[in-house]
Amino acid sequence: MMEQKTAIVTGGAGASAGGSGRYISQRLAEMGYFVAVWDVQDEAGRKAVHKINEEGGCAAFFHCDVCDEGQVQQALAQTCAQTGRVDVLVNNAFWHADVQPPLHEVTVEDWDRHMELNLRCHFLVCKYVIPLLLNQPESVILNIGSTGARRGEDGYAAYSAAKAGLESLTRSIAAQYGRSGIRCNCLVPGLVLDQDMYAALAQVPAAKAAFDRIDRHTLLARGHGTGAEVADAAAFLVSDASRWMTGECLVLDGGAISHNAPWADNRAAQNET
Repeated sequence: MMEQKTAIVTGGAGASAGGSGRYISQRLAEMGYFVAVWDVQDEAGRKAVHKINEEGGCAAFFHCDVCDEGQVQQALAQTCAQTGRVDVLVNNAFWHADVQPPLHEVTVEDWDRHMELNLRCHFLVCKYVIPLLLNQPESVILNIGSTGARRGEDGYAAYSAAKAGLESLTRSIAAQYGRSGIRCNCLVPGLVLDQDMYAALAQVPAAKAAFDRIDRHTLLARGHGTGAEVADAAAFLVSDASRWMTGECLVLDGGAISHNAPWADNRAAQNET
């Protein structure tokens, strides 16, 4: 009997970004993977794993701060003790401060924290997981980036710089390990919201008006992205359907960065005159 393939999802409890990590974990379980959910959110992680197992999938939770080398090694050892193999790694863990000061006021500690949680941690996980991925004839690393890497964003210099580095790391991994059977791609989501976030926005008129404006003038597809849509794209990049894709960065943002959004304001003004 063929052993069940294993996927590791860091940040797999899905506490932010519209629950993307949780949705990715669920979707990989639906695809037949044993899913190792790595996260620091113990309660959310156990809840996510319980839901997967309750619905007929296979998953286990492993507490892991992916910035801590020792915890990464321990979580990997625990995962392998239970599954014996790793076939897919999804680097989904991330962090950014909600309010970030101008660059000249950013502290070195804050800059380093963004780099640690959005770039260094992914290197650390890859460092220890890649040797196991090399044991499989075909394996996949999927990094979860951000459209912040593609544009200047007022107040998000550290986060955006780290995510741009993740795109570069993706290409380097693909180049170094592609002929050894590891594909590596990066999924680049735009703004992702969940139902709770929408409900919270509805209670703040100024925030709701701002997001409504984004809907009208920035997005080309209707509505903001959801965690489920991120999981759909992740499933494609992990599956054999994308077997000839590696070293690529796939943008998933409703068309937001594909065009000159201010021109939408011009069109709206013209229509009103």
